Amino acid sequence: METTVEAGYRILEHPADIGIEAWGTTLSDAFRQAVNALMAVITDPEKVHPSEEREVHLTAEDSGHLLVRLLSEALFHFDAGKFLTSRLSIREMSGTAIAGSLLGETLDPSRHILKLDVKAVTYHQLSVADEGGMVRIRVFLDV
Repeated sequence: METTVEAGYRILEHPADIGIEAWGTTLSDAFRQAVNALMAVITDPEKVHPSEEREVHLTAEDSGHLLVRLLSEALFHFDAGKFLTSRLSIREMSGTAIAGSLLGETLDPSRHILKLDVKAVTYHQLSVADEGGMVRIRVFLDV
């Protein structure tokens, strides 16, 4: 029996960076999974509680640039305030704009073990593609 996966992500190996491939039945599902994958590179997302909120309001020229801006925003909140995101809540979204919240909590060294230091979200091999009912994202992170 074949199982259909509606949304998810996987981490991709790369010689110098680390990649994320995320997918979902909608663009918003795929973006949520991309944020989850970013956090999975940084720490164990199962240990991050959605007890705090950081608003996001972003625009870009297309969905690829919007994805990079969103992931960079989540990374900024981690770098600047040690805020770990457990999930992305989206109120409004189009291919060029997103409004919502990053839900998570401030780093607690007694519970959160950091894995990799992500320096930046890159445009290297960036893709956002609609594959007939499935949106698939690929983006690489500078570690």
